[in-house]
Amino acid sequence: MRQDALTWEQLTTKKREMEKRLGATVIFDIGTANPVFLCDQGARRRNLDLEVSAADAANWAKTGSVPLRATPVLNDDERKVEGAVEYVLLVVSHPTWRPTAPQLGEFVNDQLPELGSSTSAKIGFLVKTCALTSESMGDWAIEAFGSDFSDSGKYTYRTIHFSISGGEAKILVAYVKASGGPTKLRWQFWK
Repeated sequence: MRQDALTWEQLTTKKREMEKRLGATVIFDIGTANPVFLCDQGARRRNLDLEVSAADAANWAKTGSVPLRATPVLNDDERKVEGAVEYVLLVVSHPTWRPTAPQLGEFVNDQLPELGSSTSAKIGFLVKTCALTSESMGDWAIEAFGSDFSDSGKYTYRTIHFSISGGEAKILVAYVKASGGPTKLRWQFWK
């Protein structure tokens, strides 16, 4: 999100451009557009590299900037997102707004630059009027992509949450744990 928006002004400009393309107000969830700082206990619970975390915090206190990367996780390959994107499900929940497929596609590409054009990702979109829970996101992903989606032995999962004016959106991503050869991008649409 911040790789092409290093300053607050650039981020504000990027947000306004997204809102113009989508025709809706975009509000970022915590950690999406700004770094999240944790206490020592929180960092330990998440198995973060404490030396890197402390150096990043000290650099932020001194310069006001942080690196454009997540703090490394120690001894926990299951939690690292290393593989190619296999599945992406974007769900928008709003009582009246119905985004177009191109708007949804642009939104996903903006949020997941790792998709690129050479990935084998299967991408789905849903527009709902109900609240988006973690359980419903998983159920909809299995309904959309099949039971293979729920194989935690194959995939590492990531959820990104956004508040939009009068509603919300979530992106559920499944990354392949073992590296595999990329093939062709395939888009799928659901209503």
